[in-house]
Amino acid sequence: MTKPRSPRIILIVSLCLWIAVFLPAALALPAPALDPALADENWVGLSLCAVVGLMGLVGGVAAHTHLSNLRLQRLLRDHAEAREALRESEARLRALADTAGVGIFMIQRGRLTLVNPALCALLGRDEAALMALNDPISLVHPDDRAVARARAQARERGQQTPQRYEIRLLGPEGREAWVELSAARVTAGDRPAIIGTVYDLTERRQIEEQIRHLAHHDALTGLPNRALFSDRLQQAMARAERDDHRVALLFVDLDRFKPINDTLGHAVGDLVLQTVARRLRASLRASDTVGRVGGDEFVVVLEPVNDVSDAVTVARKLRRSVALPIATEERDVSVSSSIGIALYPDHATTEVMLCQCADLAMYAAKRAGRDGVRLFDPEEMAGAPRESSSTPD
Repeated sequence: MTKPRSPRIILIVSLCLWIAVFLPAALALPAPALDPALADENWVGLSLCAVVGLMGLVGGVAAHTHLSNLRLQRLLRDHAEAREALRESEARLRALADTAGVGIFMIQRGRLTLVNPALCALLGRDEAALMALNDPISLVHPDDRAVARARAQARERGQQTPQRYEIRLLGPEGREAWVELSAARVTAGDRPAIIGTVYDLTERRQIEEQIRHLAHHDALTGLPNRALFSDRLQQAMARAERDDHRVALLFVDLDRFKPINDTLGHAVGDLVLQTVARRLRASLRASDTVGRVGGDEFVVVLEPVNDVSDAVTVARKLRRSVALPIATEERDVSVSSSIGIALYPDHATTEVMLCQCADLAMYAAKRAGRDGVRLFDPEEMAGAPRESSSTPD
Protein backbone atom coordinates (compact mmCIF):
# COMPACT_ATOMS: atom_id res chain seq x y z
CA MET A 1 0.00 0.00 0.00
CA THR A 2 1.39 3.40 -1.06
CA LYS A 3 1.89 5.73 1.84
CA PRO A 4 -0.09 8.99 1.29
CA ARG A 5 1.94 12.14 0.86
CA SER A 6 2.13 14.52 3.75
CA PRO A 7 -0.67 17.16 3.60
CA ARG A 8 1.87 19.84 4.45
CA ILE A 9 3.99 18.94 1.41
CA ILE A 10 0.95 19.00 -0.92
CA LEU A 11 -0.04 22.45 0.36
CA ILE A 12 3.49 23.81 -0.17
CA VAL A 13 3.64 22.38 -3.72
CA SER A 14 0.26 23.92 -4.60
CA LEU A 15 1.34 27.31 -3.30
CA CYS A 16 4.56 27.13 -5.30
CA LEU A 17 2.67 26.24 -8.49
CA TRP A 18 0.32 29.18 -7.96
CA ILE A 19 3.24 31.55 -7.53
CA ALA A 20 5.04 30.08 -10.52
CA VAL A 21 2.01 30.45 -12.86
CA PHE A 22 0.28 33.56 -11.68
CA LEU A 23 3.11 35.83 -10.60
CA PRO A 24 5.25 35.68 -13.82
CA ALA A 25 2.17 36.26 -15.96
CA ALA A 26 1.17 39.26 -13.90
CA LEU A 27 4.63 40.75 -14.06
CA ALA A 28 4.87 40.24 -17.86
CA LEU A 29 1.72 42.23 -18.61
CA PRO A 30 2.26 45.79 -19.91
CA ALA A 31 0.80 48.57 -17.87
CA PRO A 32 -2.67 49.60 -19.19
CA ALA A 33 -1.69 53.24 -19.26
CA LEU A 34 1.09 52.65 -21.85
CA ASP A 35 -0.99 50.39 -24.12
CA PRO A 36 -4.75 51.03 -23.62
CA ALA A 37 -5.67 48.87 -26.59
CA LEU A 38 -4.38 45.75 -24.90
CA ALA A 39 -5.83 46.45 -21.46
CA ASP A 40 -8.92 44.30 -21.82
CA GLU A 41 -7.02 41.41 -23.38
CA ASN A 42 -4.33 41.52 -20.73
CA TRP A 43 -6.89 41.75 -17.96
CA VAL A 44 -8.62 38.58 -19.22
CA GLY A 45 -5.32 36.70 -19.29
CA LEU A 46 -4.43 37.95 -15.87
CA SER A 47 -7.82 36.85 -14.55
CA LEU A 48 -7.39 33.39 -16.06
CA CYS A 49 -4.01 33.03 -14.44
CA ALA A 50 -5.41 34.17 -11.12
CA VAL A 51 -8.35 31.77 -11.34
CA VAL A 52 -6.12 28.84 -12.31
CA GLY A 53 -3.66 29.62 -9.53
CA LEU A 54 -6.43 30.11 -7.00
CA MET A 55 -8.01 26.79 -8.02
CA GLY A 56 -4.67 25.10 -7.49
CA LEU A 57 -4.29 26.75 -4.11
CA VAL A 58 -7.84 25.77 -3.10
CA GLY A 59 -7.22 22.22 -4.30
CA GLY A 60 -4.04 22.05 -2.25
CA VAL A 61 -5.88 23.30 0.82
CA ALA A 62 -8.66 20.77 0.20
CA ALA A 63 -6.15 17.97 -0.25
CA HIS A 64 -4.32 19.03 2.92
CA THR A 65 -7.58 19.05 4.87
CA HIS A 66 -8.66 15.67 3.52
CA LEU A 67 -5.38 13.98 4.25
CA SER A 68 -5.28 15.55 7.72
CA ASN A 69 -8.72 14.11 8.38
CA LEU A 70 -7.55 10.70 7.18
CA ARG A 71 -4.53 10.89 9.41
CA LEU A 72 -6.68 11.92 12.41
CA GLN A 73 -9.10 9.08 11.73
CA ARG A 74 -6.24 6.62 11.56
CA LEU A 75 -4.85 7.90 14.88
CA LEU A 76 -8.28 7.65 16.49
CA ARG A 77 -8.73 4.14 15.13
CA ASP A 78 -5.30 3.07 16.39
CA HIS A 79 -6.07 4.59 19.80
CA ALA A 80 -9.41 2.78 19.97
CA GLU A 81 -7.76 -0.50 19.00
CA ALA A 82 -5.10 0.01 21.66
CA ARG A 83 -7.76 0.74 24.29
CA GLU A 84 -9.70 -2.35 23.24
CA ALA A 85 -6.55 -4.48 23.41
CA LEU A 86 -5.84 -3.06 26.88
CA ARG A 87 -9.39 -3.84 28.02
CA GLU A 88 -9.08 -7.40 26.68
CA SER A 89 -5.74 -7.82 28.43
CA GLU A 90 -7.16 -6.51 31.72
CA ALA A 91 -10.18 -8.81 31.34
CA ARG A 92 -7.94 -11.84 30.82
CA LEU A 93 -5.83 -10.86 33.84
CA ARG A 94 -8.94 -10.40 35.97
CA ALA A 95 -10.35 -13.76 34.86
CA LEU A 96 -7.05 -15.46 35.66
CA ALA A 97 -6.81 -13.73 39.04
CA ASP A 98 -10.40 -14.56 40.01
CA THR A 99 -9.95 -18.29 39.32
CA ALA A 100 -6.40 -18.68 40.67
CA GLY A 101 -5.86 -20.68 43.83
CA VAL A 102 -3.10 -18.33 45.00
CA GLY A 103 -3.25 -14.67 45.97
CA ILE A 104 -2.55 -12.20 43.14
CA PHE A 105 -1.99 -8.47 43.51
CA MET A 106 -0.84 -5.43 41.54
CA ILE A 107 0.62 -2.22 42.97
CA GLN A 108 0.86 1.09 41.10
CA ARG A 109 1.99 4.38 42.59
CA GLY A 110 2.14 2.81 46.03
CA ARG A 111 -1.49 1.59 46.00
CA LEU A 112 -3.09 -1.78 45.38
CA THR A 113 -4.89 -1.70 42.03
CA LEU A 114 -5.69 -5.42 41.77
CA VAL A 115 -6.42 -8.09 44.38
CA ASN A 116 -8.08 -11.44 43.76
CA PRO A 117 -10.52 -13.44 45.93
CA ALA A 118 -7.80 -15.84 47.12
CA LEU A 119 -5.77 -12.96 48.56
CA CYS A 120 -8.87 -11.44 50.16
CA ALA A 121 -9.65 -14.77 51.84
CA LEU A 122 -6.07 -15.15 53.08
CA LEU A 123 -6.03 -11.66 54.60
CA GLY A 124 -9.61 -11.77 55.85
CA ARG A 125 -10.56 -8.50 54.11
CA ASP A 126 -12.76 -7.64 51.15
CA GLU A 127 -11.48 -6.10 47.93
CA ALA A 128 -12.68 -2.59 48.74
CA ALA A 129 -10.87 -2.56 52.09
CA LEU A 130 -7.60 -3.69 50.51
CA MET A 131 -7.83 -1.21 47.62
CA ALA A 132 -8.42 1.61 50.12
CA LEU A 133 -5.14 1.01 51.94
CA ASN A 134 -2.70 3.91 51.72
CA ASP A 135 0.30 1.63 52.21
CA PRO A 136 0.14 -2.10 51.34
CA ILE A 137 3.20 -2.68 53.56
CA SER A 138 0.82 -2.37 56.53
CA LEU A 139 -0.34 -5.90 55.65
CA VAL A 140 3.13 -7.26 56.41
CA HIS A 141 4.13 -8.40 59.90
CA PRO A 142 6.02 -5.57 61.69
CA ASP A 143 9.18 -7.68 61.96
CA ASP A 144 9.24 -8.24 58.18
CA ARG A 145 8.27 -4.76 56.95
CA ALA A 146 11.78 -3.40 56.59
CA VAL A 147 12.77 -6.24 54.25
CA ALA A 148 9.53 -6.05 52.27
CA ARG A 149 9.79 -2.26 51.84
CA ALA A 150 13.46 -2.38 50.80
CA ARG A 151 12.76 -5.01 48.14
CA ALA A 152 9.68 -3.18 46.85
CA GLN A 153 11.68 0.03 46.45
CA ALA A 154 14.50 -1.85 44.71
CA ARG A 155 12.02 -3.36 42.22
CA GLU A 156 10.53 0.08 41.50
CA ARG A 157 14.05 1.31 40.66
CA GLY A 158 14.53 -1.63 38.33
CA GLN A 159 17.17 -3.28 40.51
CA GLN A 160 17.58 -7.03 40.78
CA THR A 161 15.93 -8.55 43.86
CA PRO A 162 15.16 -12.13 44.92
CA GLN A 163 12.07 -13.10 42.96
CA ARG A 164 10.71 -15.27 45.79
CA TYR A 165 11.01 -14.98 49.53
CA GLU A 166 9.01 -15.91 52.63
CA ILE A 167 7.42 -13.29 54.88
CA ARG A 168 4.58 -13.07 57.36
CA LEU A 169 1.32 -11.30 56.55
CA LEU A 170 -1.32 -10.22 59.04
CA GLY A 171 -4.47 -12.25 58.54
CA PRO A 172 -7.87 -12.05 60.25
CA GLU A 173 -7.76 -10.66 63.80
CA GLY A 174 -4.00 -10.16 63.56
CA ARG A 175 -3.30 -13.84 62.85
CA GLU A 176 0.16 -14.39 61.38
CA ALA A 177 0.24 -16.16 58.03
CA TRP A 178 3.53 -17.32 56.52
CA VAL A 179 3.47 -16.86 52.74
CA GLU A 180 5.82 -17.18 49.80
CA LEU A 181 5.75 -13.89 47.92
CA SER A 182 6.83 -13.62 44.27
CA ALA A 183 6.84 -10.22 42.52
CA ALA A 184 8.12 -8.63 39.32
CA ARG A 185 8.16 -5.16 37.73
CA VAL A 186 5.88 -4.74 34.68
CA THR A 187 4.12 -2.01 32.69
CA ALA A 188 0.35 -1.78 32.91
CA GLY A 189 -1.60 0.93 31.11
CA ASP A 190 1.64 2.73 30.11
CA ARG A 191 2.54 3.00 33.81
CA PRO A 192 5.07 0.99 35.85
CA ALA A 193 3.58 -1.56 38.21
CA ILE A 194 4.50 -4.40 40.53
CA ILE A 195 2.56 -7.62 40.02
CA GLY A 196 2.98 -10.61 42.28
CA THR A 197 1.60 -13.81 43.75
CA VAL A 198 1.13 -14.84 47.37
CA TYR A 199 1.22 -18.56 48.20
CA ASP A 200 -0.12 -19.57 51.62
CA LEU A 201 2.46 -21.62 53.53
CA THR A 202 0.30 -22.16 56.62
CA GLU A 203 -0.43 -25.83 55.99
CA ARG A 204 3.15 -26.59 54.97
CA ARG A 205 4.50 -24.80 58.03
CA GLN A 206 2.12 -26.76 60.26
CA ILE A 207 3.29 -30.04 58.77
CA GLU A 208 6.93 -29.03 59.19
CA GLU A 209 6.27 -28.04 62.80
CA GLN A 210 4.56 -31.38 63.45
CA ILE A 211 7.54 -33.23 61.98
CA ARG A 212 9.95 -31.23 64.14
CA HIS A 213 7.78 -31.87 67.20
CA LEU A 214 7.61 -35.62 66.56
CA ALA A 215 11.37 -35.73 66.09
CA HIS A 216 11.91 -34.34 69.61
CA HIS A 217 8.83 -35.38 71.57
CA ASP A 218 7.20 -38.59 72.69
CA ALA A 219 4.20 -39.36 70.49
CA LEU A 220 2.03 -40.71 73.33
CA THR A 221 2.58 -38.12 76.06
CA GLY A 222 3.94 -35.12 74.13
CA LEU A 223 6.88 -34.87 76.55
CA PRO A 224 10.45 -34.33 75.32
CA ASN A 225 11.99 -37.60 74.15
CA ARG A 226 15.47 -38.87 74.99
CA ALA A 227 17.22 -36.68 72.38
CA LEU A 228 15.54 -33.42 73.39
CA PHE A 229 15.83 -34.20 77.12
CA SER A 230 19.56 -34.83 76.70
CA ASP A 231 19.92 -31.41 75.08
CA ARG A 232 17.93 -29.76 77.88
CA LEU A 233 20.06 -31.48 80.52
CA GLN A 234 23.31 -30.36 78.88
CA GLN A 235 22.06 -26.77 78.71
CA ALA A 236 21.04 -26.89 82.39
CA MET A 237 24.47 -28.19 83.39
CA ALA A 238 26.18 -25.43 81.38
CA ARG A 239 24.05 -22.75 83.08
CA ALA A 240 24.74 -24.28 86.49
CA GLU A 241 28.48 -24.10 85.90
CA ARG A 242 28.24 -20.51 84.70
CA ASP A 243 25.90 -19.28 87.45
CA ASP A 244 27.30 -21.52 90.23
CA HIS A 245 24.17 -23.41 91.24
CA ARG A 246 23.03 -27.04 91.37
CA VAL A 247 20.94 -29.12 88.95
CA ALA A 248 18.96 -32.14 90.14
CA LEU A 249 18.28 -35.09 87.85
CA LEU A 250 15.38 -37.40 88.84
CA PHE A 251 14.72 -40.84 87.38
CA VAL A 252 11.03 -41.78 87.85
CA ASP A 253 10.07 -45.39 87.16
CA LEU A 254 6.51 -46.68 87.62
CA ASP A 255 6.17 -49.71 89.89
CA ARG A 256 4.47 -52.86 88.53
CA PHE A 257 3.20 -51.12 85.39
CA LYS A 258 3.45 -54.26 83.25
CA PRO A 259 0.55 -56.07 84.99
CA ILE A 260 -1.73 -53.12 84.14
CA ASN A 261 -0.98 -53.55 80.43
CA ASP A 262 -1.34 -57.33 80.64
CA THR A 263 -4.65 -57.40 82.55
CA LEU A 264 -6.43 -54.21 81.49
CA GLY A 265 -5.01 -53.75 78.00
CA HIS A 266 -2.74 -51.30 76.27
CA ALA A 267 -5.45 -48.63 76.00
CA VAL A 268 -5.61 -48.41 79.78
CA GLY A 269 -1.83 -48.53 79.97
CA ASP A 270 -1.59 -45.61 77.57
CA LEU A 271 -4.13 -43.66 79.62
CA VAL A 272 -2.05 -44.26 82.77
CA LEU A 273 1.13 -43.02 81.06
CA GLN A 274 -0.61 -39.92 79.70
CA THR A 275 -2.10 -39.14 83.11
CA VAL A 276 1.25 -39.55 84.87
CA ALA A 277 2.90 -37.27 82.31
CA ARG A 278 0.32 -34.52 82.91
CA ARG A 279 0.69 -34.82 86.69
CA LEU A 280 4.47 -34.62 86.56
CA ARG A 281 4.33 -31.55 84.33
CA ALA A 282 1.74 -29.84 86.53
CA SER A 283 3.86 -30.41 89.65
CA LEU A 284 6.97 -28.67 88.28
CA ARG A 285 8.10 -25.11 87.69
CA ALA A 286 8.33 -23.57 84.22
CA SER A 287 12.12 -23.73 84.46
CA ASP A 288 12.07 -27.50 85.07
CA THR A 289 11.89 -30.18 82.38
CA VAL A 290 10.19 -33.58 82.35
CA GLY A 291 10.67 -36.17 79.61
CA ARG A 292 9.79 -39.76 78.76
CA VAL A 293 12.76 -41.94 77.84
CA GLY A 294 11.24 -45.43 77.96
CA GLY A 295 8.04 -47.43 78.34
CA ASP A 296 7.30 -46.39 81.91
CA GLU A 297 10.43 -44.36 82.62
CA PHE A 298 10.33 -40.62 83.08
CA VAL A 299 13.16 -38.17 83.79
CA VAL A 300 13.05 -34.76 85.42
CA VAL A 301 15.55 -31.87 85.51
CA LEU A 302 15.15 -29.41 88.37
CA GLU A 303 16.91 -26.08 87.75
CA PRO A 304 18.10 -24.29 89.77
CA VAL A 305 18.41 -26.22 93.03
CA ASN A 306 19.73 -24.35 96.06
CA ASP A 307 19.84 -27.26 98.49
CA VAL A 308 19.68 -31.06 98.36
CA SER A 309 16.56 -31.01 100.53
CA ASP A 310 14.74 -28.99 97.83
CA ALA A 311 15.23 -31.80 95.31
CA VAL A 312 14.04 -34.42 97.80
CA THR A 313 10.93 -32.36 98.61
CA VAL A 314 10.00 -32.07 94.91
CA ALA A 315 10.60 -35.81 94.36
CA ARG A 316 8.24 -36.71 97.22
CA LYS A 317 5.62 -34.34 95.79
CA LEU A 318 5.91 -36.09 92.42
CA ARG A 319 5.59 -39.52 94.05
CA ARG A 320 2.34 -38.52 95.80
CA SER A 321 0.92 -37.04 92.62
CA VAL A 322 1.65 -40.19 90.61
CA ALA A 323 0.05 -42.40 93.28
CA LEU A 324 -3.38 -40.75 93.03
CA PRO A 325 -6.09 -43.03 91.55
CA ILE A 326 -6.63 -42.87 87.78
CA ALA A 327 -10.18 -43.31 86.52
CA THR A 328 -10.71 -45.72 83.59
CA GLU A 329 -13.88 -46.98 81.95
CA GLU A 330 -13.84 -50.19 83.99
CA ARG A 331 -12.43 -49.08 87.34
CA ASP A 332 -9.92 -46.83 89.04
CA VAL A 333 -6.31 -47.93 88.90
CA SER A 334 -3.28 -46.77 90.86
CA VAL A 335 0.44 -46.98 90.31
CA SER A 336 3.32 -46.06 92.54
CA SER A 337 6.78 -44.86 91.54
CA SER A 338 10.39 -45.25 92.54
CA ILE A 339 12.44 -42.07 92.19
CA GLY A 340 16.22 -41.71 92.21
CA ILE A 341 17.98 -38.34 92.60
CA ALA A 342 21.46 -37.22 91.53
CA LEU A 343 22.91 -33.71 91.75
CA TYR A 344 25.26 -31.79 89.50
CA PRO A 345 28.05 -31.11 90.31
CA ASP A 346 27.87 -32.90 93.70
CA HIS A 347 27.57 -36.44 92.35
CA ALA A 348 28.84 -36.12 88.75
CA THR A 349 30.16 -33.53 86.33
CA THR A 350 29.19 -35.18 83.03
CA GLU A 351 25.81 -36.06 81.57
CA VAL A 352 26.56 -39.78 81.31
CA MET A 353 27.79 -40.09 84.88
CA LEU A 354 24.91 -38.02 86.24
CA CYS A 355 22.39 -40.28 84.52
CA GLN A 356 24.11 -43.37 85.91
CA CYS A 357 23.97 -41.93 89.42
CA ALA A 358 20.24 -41.14 89.18
CA ASP A 359 19.58 -44.57 87.67
CA LEU A 360 21.41 -46.35 90.51
CA ALA A 361 19.50 -44.29 93.08
CA MET A 362 16.20 -45.24 91.46
CA TYR A 363 17.00 -48.96 91.57
CA ALA A 364 18.05 -48.57 95.20
CA ALA A 365 14.54 -47.21 95.87
CA LYS A 366 13.05 -50.28 94.18
CA ARG A 367 15.20 -52.65 96.24
CA ALA A 368 14.08 -50.84 99.36
CA GLY A 369 10.47 -51.80 98.69
CA ARG A 370 9.38 -49.49 95.83
CA ASP A 371 7.14 -46.41 96.12
CA GLY A 372 9.95 -44.32 97.56
CA VAL A 373 12.55 -41.61 96.92
CA ARG A 374 16.28 -42.23 97.15
CA LEU A 375 19.19 -39.76 96.92
CA PHE A 376 22.37 -41.07 95.33
CA ASP A 377 24.91 -42.19 97.95
CA PRO A 378 28.34 -43.04 96.52
CA GLU A 379 29.35 -45.22 99.50
CA GLU A 380 26.09 -47.12 99.85
CA MET A 381 25.70 -47.73 96.14
CA ALA A 382 29.27 -48.40 95.11
CA GLY A 383 29.17 -51.53 93.00
CA ALA A 384 25.42 -52.02 93.48
CA PRO A 385 24.08 -54.11 90.58
CA ARG A 386 21.42 -52.67 88.31
CA GLU A 387 18.29 -54.83 88.15
CA SER A 388 17.95 -56.76 84.93
CA SER A 389 15.03 -56.20 82.63
CA SER A 390 13.58 -59.54 83.69
CA THR A 391 13.19 -58.39 87.26
CA PRO A 392 9.60 -57.29 87.99
CA ASP A 393 9.26 -53.54 88.09
